[in-house]
Amino acid sequence: MKQQKLLLSISNLLSRFKVQVGILNANSMLDINVVSEFFLIPLLNEIYDCDFTNANLIKKNYPAVDLVDRKNKIAIQITSTSSVTKVRKTLEKIIQNNLQKIYNNFFIIIITSKQEKYNTSILDKATQGRFQFTNDNVIDVEGLFQLIASLGLTKIEKIEEYLKSQFTDVETTNFVLNTNIPSIINKIDNPQDEYLKSKLKTAYNARQEWYEKKAYLETNLPSISDLNQKFSIEKQISECNKKILIYEKDIVTTANQINNE
Repeated sequence: MKQQKLLLSISNLLSRFKVQVGILNANSMLDINVVSEFFLIPLLNEIYDCDFTNANLIKKNYPAVDLVDRKNKIAIQITSTSSVTKVRKTLEKIIQNNLQKIYNNFFIIIITSKQEKYNTSILDKATQGRFQFTNDNVIDVEGLFQLIASLGLTKIEKIEEYLKSQFTDVETTNFVLNTNIPSIINKIDNPQDEYLKSKLKTAYNARQEWYEKKAYLETNLPSISDLNQKFSIEKQISECNKKILIYEKDIVTTANQINNE
């Protein structure tokens, strides 16, 4: 029961991370190095029981990969691009720079969503049989959650505590979204795009309403002693989280549409 509760919390926090990445990426404000150094390294160290280092600290403009653990011979690229072309070019760069002679295992972590499947023949051609790389080596946020769910309780507890420390709930998400939404809206100067502007505002306002309801429920929860009533409020808070994520995804989708205009 405790493990399920922890995994639900981790799922919500990773979903929030994915949404925020989408917002920043849509507004050309995503810094992969910052994401890697300050968020993913501690998380991946726990998942893989490794000691990853930013590859640029070893050599400036380190080719093909972003994080490395030389002791365990694992290298990881972090990207927001999920195309097979991106994966193929990464594998080709690994060969070009002979990284397969230094590392045994390579992973590509997509901080958005990966494609459902990558053509095996394309992957095999890119690696030239010099190292093994399959669809399982491409991991997105959902894949990270699956890896976490397979860990022991102690590690899951540590990861949940870490993720919570990275998200001060409303303040963190509000800061990211509130900072970027005005600049996104300011891009809309074409009268034909008023629909997108209206859609963005609607999703943003709806999200704010659910945040306010959630904040109210969480403020009152500690004073509730009746277990049935407490359980009811916790269910309502969980529902609020689901609604918040729905509207945040709407914001990301609309932001991407604006960015592609």
